Amino acid sequence: MKEITFYSTNNAWVNNGLVAMAQIMRNYDKKVEIIWSDDSISFKSLEKPVTDYIAQAMQTLAGKGTYNFSTAFKLLNNSNEIGSSYQPPKEYPTHKGESKGESIEITDNEREFLRKNKITDNKKKQQVWKMRMSYFGTEKNYLDIGLNFKNHSTFKKLVSYEAGRNTCSLCGVTSKTLIDLTQSFNPIFGEHHNNEPEGISSDIRKKSKICPKCATLCYFAVFDYYIPFYRTKGNKGKSYLSIPNTMGLEILRKIFNNLSLKGQFIDFSDASCTSYGTNIKNLPVTSNSASLLTLLHNIKNEYHSEEDVKELNMSFEPIQKEEFKEISEWLIISSNYRITHINSDEKVYDILEPFKDKNNPDVYLVPHFLKSFSFDKFNENEVEKFFNGILTLDPKKISDGLFRIAKESISNINKMWVNYHTQNSSPLYLFTEIFLEKIMGESTMLEDNLKDACKSIGKTIGKGFSEDVGMLTKFAYSSGPDEFKKAMEDASFRLAKISALDNNKSFYLDANHLETLMNSIDQNNFSDMKTYFVSFMSAYVLSENYRKKTKKE
Repeated sequence: MKEITFYSTNNAWVNNGLVAMAQIMRNYDKKVEIIWSDDSISFKSLEKPVTDYIAQAMQTLAGKGTYNFSTAFKLLNNSNEIGSSYQPPKEYPTHKGESKGESIEITDNEREFLRKNKITDNKKKQQVWKMRMSYFGTEKNYLDIGLNFKNHSTFKKLVSYEAGRNTCSLCGVTSKTLIDLTQSFNPIFGEHHNNEPEGISSDIRKKSKICPKCATLCYFAVFDYYIPFYRTKGNKGKSYLSIPNTMGLEILRKIFNNLSLKGQFIDFSDASCTSYGTNIKNLPVTSNSASLLTLLHNIKNEYHSEEDVKELNMSFEPIQKEEFKEISEWLIISSNYRITHINSDEKVYDILEPFKDKNNPDVYLVPHFLKSFSFDKFNENEVEKFFNGILTLDPKKISDGLFRIAKESISNINKMWVNYHTQNSSPLYLFTEIFLEKIMGESTMLEDNLKDACKSIGKTIGKGFSEDVGMLTKFAYSSGPDEFKKAMEDASFRLAKISALDNNKSFYLDANHLETLMNSIDQNNFSDMKTYFVSFMSAYVLSENYRKKTKKE
C-alpha cells in the first residue's frame, strides 16, 4: 500500500491521534507526501509501503515519551553539593519488565540528599524509568503496540484494509474488517450509555467495533505525550488530559504545532526538568479552568527562541481571532475516564494579548500574574471559581472568587508570595492596574466614568479595610442599591475618622468619584457595578495585605 487516507470524525480523541500522526510523519518528508484537506489527511509513500512509515512513527512517539528518566537521578545530577552524573542505560526500555526492573544503586550520601529534599522514595536502589502520568496504557500496550506495531494484528488489518460490508462506528466508512477496541484506548467512545461528555464508565473492558484506520489513530493518541495534562497532588492524585473538541484539522494542526515547540511546553527530556506532574508551561494551579486558560495562552503566544525553532524545523503559527473561536470547547479526561466539557468565551483572546508595563515591556496575564501569585495557598474551590470566571468572562464568578480569596488572605498573610519578573512591575500591580481593568471591561457593561469611580473607591476601601472582614462583606453581600449606599456611607465615615486620627494614614474617598458612584447606582446597573467594584476592592485587599507582609519582613 503506497497511499492511505484518514478522515476527521466527531471523536476528538481520534482527531487528536490523526494530527499527532501527521506531525510525526513530517520526519519522513522526503519519503512520504502528506496531503491535508478540510476533512482528511492522506499519506503517499514514494518508496516502501506507507504503513511501514506509520509503524515507525508510532515507535518514535511511544519510545520518546512513554517513560522518563527518574527525577531522583536528575535531582542528584543537578546538585552542586552531590555532583552526580547519572544517565539512563538506553534511550527507552524495550523489553518486558525492564521499565520497573531496571535500577541503579546510589550512595548513602545521595540517599540522605534525597531524604532532605523530601523525596519519599530514597531507597538504595533507584528505579531508572518512570511511566508518564498522562499515559493511560500498560507496559504490554507500550511493548506490543507502541514499539512493535508492525507485529500487531491491527497493523496487519491496516495493511490489508479494503472497503466491505461493515461500517465503522467512528468514521462512518465501510471496512471489510472491524476491530474490538476498549475504552482504555479511546476514553470518549464506548458501548456504555454514560460514556459521553459529562459521563463516566467504570467498565473499561466493554468493546466497540471500529475500522483499522480509526484503531490506529486511537493508538497514536494514547502514545501522544504532547497532549496537555496535569496531575493533582497526593498519593491519590489523578491525571487530567485536555483535548480540543473540534473536527477542524487545520486548527488542530496549529495547536499541535505550537504546543510541541520547545519553550511552549514543559519538556520532560530536559535535564533541568525534575517534576513530571504537568507538561503545561506556566500552569498556576491544578484545576480545569486554570489549565485551559494557560493552554490558550500557550497556543496563542510565542515563548520559544529562534534557536529552538531551527532545531525542530518548525515555527510558531499565529492564531487569528476567528480561528480562536474554533477552540473554545475542550474535553478534560481524567485517569478514571470521567469526561468534562469546558468552554471559554471567545473574547478571552483579547485578555490574553500582550499589554504594556509602565516601563514598556510586554506583559501577559498568565505568566506575569496568574503564575506569579500564590493561588495554590488558597481554597481550591474559590480559586477554580475565579479562574473559571476569567475563562468564561463571568463577572460574578470573578468577583465572588476574588472576594473569597481576598478574605482568606487576611488570616493567611504569611503564606502569600509573588514571583517578580526582571524589568517588570510587581505582579499585583500588573493585576490591579492593567489586567483586571481589561478583564472586567470585557465582562461588564458600564460607562467609563462609573468604571473609574468603582476602581478609585474600591482601591481606597480595599486598602483601608484590608483586614476588616465585616466591612468588606457588607459590600460583597449587598443585595441592592440602598444596602450598598448604606455600606458606602458607613465606610466613608470610618475612613475619614481613621485618617483624622492617624497622620500616617490617608484613606479619604475621592469626592468626585464618590459622587459619581452614589448618583449612578440604580437597579438596572447594580449587578455589573457591584461586581466591578467588589473585584477591585478585593484586588487591592490582596495588594495591601502583601505590602504589609513584606513590610514586616
